[in-house]
Amino acid sequence: MMAEKKTFEHECFDATLSFAESLGWVDTYGDSDDGDWDSGMADCCEQEAIDFIKSKGYAVTTDGEER
Repeated sequence: MMAEKKTFEHECFDATLSFAESLGWVDTYGDSDDGDWDSGMADCCEQEAIDFIKSKGYAVTTDGEER
């Protein structure tokens, strides 16, 4: 019997970070309220969270398409 692959549907930044944190990821990027954030940092933070989710055996999809 083949196990079904776990899937995380990427919908938004906040949900992605929250899900990654629930799996044990630690956000080291700080808070946008600190004033040091720009769109590049947000992209890096989100990609790190997505990579972590994938490392836990999840396929990450957006609109049903694997990322």
